[in-house]
Amino acid sequence: MNESWEFDSAISELYPLLQSEHPCWTVLIFASIFTILANVGILLNFSVLYVTIRTKSLRGTTNILLAIYSLCEIIHLSANFVFTYAAFSGNYFIPFKSANCLAVIPFYAFVFGMYLMLFTGIDRLFVVLFPLKRVNNQIFLTIAFTISGLSGFGMTIYYLIYTDGQLNSIKVLGSYFEIIRISFKLRLQTQTRPNSTIDLNQIIGILVGISSSSNGPILYFTSSEYWMAYRKEFTFFFKTLSSSSVVAPQP
Repeated sequence: MNESWEFDSAISELYPLLQSEHPCWTVLIFASIFTILANVGILLNFSVLYVTIRTKSLRGTTNILLAIYSLCEIIHLSANFVFTYAAFSGNYFIPFKSANCLAVIPFYAFVFGMYLMLFTGIDRLFVVLFPLKRVNNQIFLTIAFTISGLSGFGMTIYYLIYTDGQLNSIKVLGSYFEIIRISFKLRLQTQTRPNSTIDLNQIIGILVGISSSSNGPILYFTSSEYWMAYRKEFTFFFKTLSSSSVVAPQP
């Protein structure tokens, strides 16, 4: 009850502050950073999905799990565009139900992808511990997708119930708080310095965005299979990159 009162009080202090400050440069700066991260992350995650579909050798259990995980991250990162719209339009606060509708699908994708990464680790651990045994891909993937889907559904329901319970006295929630906190649900912890808490949330959000965008580069630099697949499917890009980095010899 006390936590709910602190949460409501912090928002009550910030609401008139943000509504009266147009433009809010802090919001615009972070919105720009999130937009850049979202665009780059969506392209990089799409590249993983693309090379997996195009390359026949990338048909293993781990490859499929990583591809679906990248798809989940695409959906997750797309939530940043809602925050960008809210920031640049000056409409920092939107109705609570609308905020939840916008948050629920990216949040589900985030949880679904998180559990897929867990099963990716289990698959790799099984290969290391039992190198001579083979797991039925269809059975393993069915179990992984079922548990991930049910867990995502359960966490989403809990998220909706939890946030609704936190806002009994306030039925307006800013996308400024909600959209950034889609994945990690950080709550306001202080009344005296609420802006510092929001900045901390956004910094953590940037780190989450970088992590969500790193799947493709990590696979490219650490896996010979993905390295060859990227080189084959994006030949023009790598040739252009190589030619632009070549320095003409001096006479």
